[in-house]
Amino acid sequence: MKLSSCLDVLNQLDVDPKRVLLVLSKIDLLTEARNERIEEDSQFRNFQSIRVSAVRGDGLHKLRSRVLELTRAPKSRS
Repeated sequence: MKLSSCLDVLNQLDVDPKRVLLVLSKIDLLTEARNERIEEDSQFRNFQSIRVSAVRGDGLHKLRSRVLELTRAPKSRS
């Protein structure tokens, strides 16, 4: 599974899971029940995640905002 491989590499690199944004795409293909349970999966537990669907546009605004938040340099206090 691709996710397992990615998580293994991040673990080997000692990346803090709090600094990882997991983007779960194609959520439009999931049943509503599975979509509601997805974040309960143990693989996702330690990560920030955003569910998106390019087809329906779900989560895209939230994803953009979160990426901007994570990539902006912190404001220095003078």
